[in-house]
Amino acid sequence: LHDALPIYRIVSTIPLSRLLEVADFPIPDQVREAVEGLLVNPMIVVSLGIAANDAEQLTAVYFPAADFKVNRVSFPATFSPHNAPAGCYSIQAEITCRAEDPTWAWSDRQALDHVIGGLVEAGLICDPDAIVLSHVHRVEHAYVVYRRGYERYATVVREWFPQQGIDLCGRFSYFEYVNVDGAVARAMDIAGRLNGREVHLDAMPARV
Repeated sequence: LHDALPIYRIVSTIPLSRLLEVADFPIPDQVREAVEGLLVNPMIVVSLGIAANDAEQLTAVYFPAADFKVNRVSFPATFSPHNAPAGCYSIQAEITCRAEDPTWAWSDRQALDHVIGGLVEAGLICDPDAIVLSHVHRVEHAYVVYRRGYERYATVVREWFPQQGIDLCGRFSYFEYVNVDGAVARAMDIAGRLNGREVHLDAMPARV
């Protein structure tokens, strides 16, 4: 554990701002400014467990209203009955905002009251007394924001770090709006380049 290992390349999946913090080598001001110019929004996730049967079986509902801070709610038990105990279902509400928005500083109680009140008003929760579990989780890095001119900043970091032997992979490292499938595809591409051969998902052995 105490032996030094030679490292020839690194694949970084952490947010770019974190990469700057842990880097122990000089980073040009141009690169630092590029990272600072890339905006990532945080998110508050409110999860509710409800002791009732979900008759609607919705997957997701989006909210455009300015006075209701929730942008999306999802229903995990719709995708699998194993995502909730028998006779129950759950709702996950996402509140996406800017880091400087007062919403990000809400207490857990404020977030819960806002979400529950809005979902009752929207008719997605019929009986608030049926809520048997609640949880508030904060995600500091949730969504990359494609502001005008972001490409210039993204190009700087995407070109400079690989030149230092650090490949960037993932939504907040490469700075691109991708989901799990896109992140896996990029990871396979990087693995293929590092190993000198292409990686094909359909060629991988299946696991039971």
